[in-house]
Amino acid sequence: MSLTSICNNHIILALYLIASPSFAQSTHETISNEGSQLATDEPAIEQLENPIDTDQVAEPEIEQATPQRHQARQHTTTRRDNTNKYLGILGLLFLWLLTRKENSRKEQRSRPSRQAPVTAEELGRAIYSVARSSDLTGFRTLHIDGKEAGEALGVDAATQYLRNRTQAKLTQDIEELSNKLPIGAQYKSCKIEETKITITLITSTGDEIKIDAGNICRVGAVLRLV
Repeated sequence: MSLTSICNNHIILALYLIASPSFAQSTHETISNEGSQLATDEPAIEQLENPIDTDQVAEPEIEQATPQRHQARQHTTTRRDNTNKYLGILGLLFLWLLTRKENSRKEQRSRPSRQAPVTAEELGRAIYSVARSSDLTGFRTLHIDGKEAGEALGVDAATQYLRNRTQAKLTQDIEELSNKLPIGAQYKSCKIEETKITITLITSTGDEIKIDAGNICRVGAVLRLV
């Protein structure tokens, strides 16, 4: 069989297939499917041809979210600033309390402890002790203070008494009392007559001597020198 005959046979077969109804229907369906697919792909093609600017789309959201984030950040900063202020105030308050407590301790340490004799013997021994050691501070604490003077003597008398009871006067009184104590004398007893207090001592030779130790008053249950 020649080459020309083979080509003619193929042409005839192709024409027969084209003319066949089944072939025409399948061909139509194929073209329709391809058209539908093309129509479906057109938006994608247009999207590829005209890409959307994502920055422009997201920009309104960013612009809308930016004030909110700014407000939240500002609120956080304000809350942090307030927290720092509160911590600073608490720190200053704590330092003030520590300073006040320390000053109170210093005042208590510097303030001499006051004896509170309630009997003549207790007061007599306290007077003998401060006079023997010339303890001016201890001698001062045995006297009434301003508040006690107001209670025991009245306002006018207390004002006059405190005005006269100067440092020089107390120094002179304790020096005179100390000079009355014989060397080596020991305390024996104390006696109160009305407002006067008298101390009895025993000298190194065994003799008894009586020493005028001043005037007293009673403030509540406590005996004080005036």
